[in-house]
Amino acid sequence: MRHRTHTPGNAQVRLTDAKERQALFPVFTNGEGVSQPRRLVLAIHGKDRNARGLYQLLHKRLLKLEKERSSLLLCPHFLIEADLKAFGLDESWACWSPAWNGWKYGYKNLRPPTNRKIARISSFAVLDLLVGRILRKHSTIEEVVLVGHSSGGQMVHRYAAACPLPERHPHCRFRFVPINAGTYLYFSPERPDPERPGLWFVPADCPGYDRYKYGLSDLHNCGYIKQVGAERLRAQYPHRHVHILVGALDDDPHAPGIDNTNCRERLQGLTRLQRARNFFAHAQRTFGRHINERHLLSEVAGCGHNIRHFIGLGALDALL
Repeated sequence: MRHRTHTPGNAQVRLTDAKERQALFPVFTNGEGVSQPRRLVLAIHGKDRNARGLYQLLHKRLLKLEKERSSLLLCPHFLIEADLKAFGLDESWACWSPAWNGWKYGYKNLRPPTNRKIARISSFAVLDLLVGRILRKHSTIEEVVLVGHSSGGQMVHRYAAACPLPERHPHCRFRFVPINAGTYLYFSPERPDPERPGLWFVPADCPGYDRYKYGLSDLHNCGYIKQVGAERLRAQYPHRHVHILVGALDDDPHAPGIDNTNCRERLQGLTRLQRARNFFAHAQRTFGRHINERHLLSEVAGCGHNIRHFIGLGALDALL
């Protein structure tokens, strides 16, 4: 990682795709100050892409917990087109389409018209590269914790099912912590019946509701996910350690980012709190109650849709 102060990160990473094309990618990290880390904490920002603020909050908390010397903190910054102009960056930097914030679902970065040789790489593959490089560099790391809030929570949840890292690095414990995610990846076509609590049904009047990014019936719109395949996604997910956190106050059906006019999202619930409950019930129903050995759902009192609430109240302390 080379360090530059005028980028949207305190370090930059050079990404390389399968065709050996390259692109630059910004991150915030305390990496140079940690010589023998035992833990890697990778935290992903929300829709606002405030990686700097997230890094500062978590780094301050690690200092308070006296874990900063044993924890390597990494906050990737997924840029969109407007960020290139805002930060004065050229088209050698990877950026994603602002439509649907495609980085959070594993889609590839854009190819700008004036730079046809830039790497095209899935945002999930970016996480593979970042974590893989760090684990090869630091043999002392025993645990990897991937945390994401809101849009970042959606990314962490889907990545938990798709990523190959736990099998590649069996000496490390991997934990995935999606916080206040707006939607989840379902592993079967049934959805909770809004008219009859506790019952499930297969919707007949909502086209695309089970297509990726919501489900697994059609994966063609994401190359990374298609390569993994629905069968492997279903097989891997119950074996991951996933701790879903949701604010007990994140219960507004009209909150920003909640689109209940979209039937595909409305089928998961009307609020983030309800969607977390519904998804966890789906996971138990699909994989059996034994999933509780590795998967948790925590509704955190006093927390709304703000990562500061979780950090300030210490809801993440045991996970960091």
